[in-house]
Amino acid sequence: MSETKIIILDFDGTLADTASVIVQTTQATIRELGLPSRTDAECAAMIGLRLIEIPPVLFPDCEVDGELYAETYRRLFKTFNTDGAVTLYPNVMETLHELKGRGYTLTIASSRSNNSLKEYIDNLDLASTITYILGGNDVSNGKPHPEAVDMTL
Repeated sequence: MSETKIIILDFDGTLADTASVIVQTTQATIRELGLPSRTDAECAAMIGLRLIEIPPVLFPDCEVDGELYAETYRRLFKTFNTDGAVTLYPNVMETLHELKGRGYTLTIASSRSNNSLKEYIDNLDLASTITYILGGNDVSNGKPHPEAVDMTL
């Protein structure tokens, strides 16, 4: 029996530096929806949550429609997600190639939507190293619930 070796990675803040684009988009979403202002640090603390989960955490005293927030964010994201705005962290590509060469299956489980992950994987030339991706919209329960890991395995 051969041993299966799998590594499940996150994307945002693990493989790629997406913080600036996420914070800029969050701030623009807040302004467009007329929500109370938040600091960049407060916005950055939301990284890792699914978009529909952000309003009750970021605005606990406001009634914010999570679907409207997510829809607005996705539309505005295109403004800030320009060519070169998101890059891999140093040595990520070399590390992924080394791990794949050692026989590891590399996957991504992220709160980011599946379509957005696919775009980044293509744009950042990760398709040859990543075997499987699971986005936040592919699961019923967001992280840290184990559903994404269970589905990946």
